[in-house]
Amino acid sequence: MGLVNYTKNIPSQGLVLFGNLVIEDISNQITGSDQNFILAHKPVIGSVQLFWNGMRQKIGSTNDFIVANKDLTVFFKPKVGNALVVNYSI
Repeated sequence: MGLVNYTKNIPSQGLVLFGNLVIEDISNQITGSDQNFILAHKPVIGSVQLFWNGMRQKIGSTNDFIVANKDLTVFFKPKVGNALVVNYSI
């Protein structure tokens, strides 16, 4: 199966799609106390990259975050106004 060649920008959902790559801004889900976030799509295992205020975070239960299905859990507390951006394949 070849790579799908299209780009779709959905600002109201904080999504940009490049073929099967999703760049999702989940900053609007930050409350200051929550550490659990919901992704728009279920990512391919091993494809998730999380950026907190532009700094890439490490995946893993002893690192910065984990992903299960569409649920992303961080082991830090982002504050309102921080940026959380997730890149992943679908």
